[in-house]
Amino acid sequence: MTDAVEVYLDRLFDLLSGTGARGRRALLEAQAHLEEAVERGLDAGQSREDAEHGSIARFGTPEAIARAHASAGALPFTAAVGRIFAAGWLMTGVAGVAVGLMGLVDMVLARTVGPNFVTDDPVDVIYTAERCRQLGVVNGDAATCRAASIAHHVDELATRPLALGALALVLLALFVAARRTTALRAFTQLPSAAMISTAGVVGFGGVGLLLLAYGALGIALGERVEVGAHLAEGLAGVAAGLVFLPQAWRQLRNA
Repeated sequence: MTDAVEVYLDRLFDLLSGTGARGRRALLEAQAHLEEAVERGLDAGQSREDAEHGSIARFGTPEAIARAHASAGALPFTAAVGRIFAAGWLMTGVAGVAVGLMGLVDMVLARTVGPNFVTDDPVDVIYTAERCRQLGVVNGDAATCRAASIAHHVDELATRPLALGALALVLLALFVAARRTTALRAFTQLPSAAMISTAGVVGFGGVGLLLLAYGALGIALGERVEVGAHLAEGLAGVAAGLVFLPQAWRQLRNA
């Protein structure tokens, strides 16, 4: 197969992703048509390059073919709901893993920079004797109780997100397993690759960059309390966005 035809079919494949058997048939038909047209051009004495580009020009752009394919058969309601469900399943799993990463970063920052960098108690908070005993402080010393309270908050900021991240990994593993199971494949058919990748980059990456900027601004202004939590949230969001970036970039380059 020629390079120009391969590039054309790769682009058409991306545009038809998520359309199931109809999309595969359309792709195979396009491949057969283009190969036949190239052979006719070669038989007519054209160079391979001219035959390639001529057959592609007569056939139409990948975008036009994909639009015609989409308008020829809109998804049934149940299929559309299935794709929304699959996208939600995937995005929820990625978001959960990002939350787990956030907890891990919080834990690292608390140990390397200090617990106050991640979280803090208001300066005017009053620690009752009962609350201090709950935190393991029996002598009732306010400073010790405050330190124990902050350490408790740090522990919550780390362990709960990590637990959620572990559950999200299970959710993603189930998604992969369902895609390989014929009976469950209908629940894992995703919308187009362009839609999913763009939503992932913009949704996760955009919010992550904003949170990173917010944390960096706090550091620039001399703040050293609770700034780490914003940095952890931002790093987790950016990391999740990077998962989708290669596919989104490829879609953009081929647009």
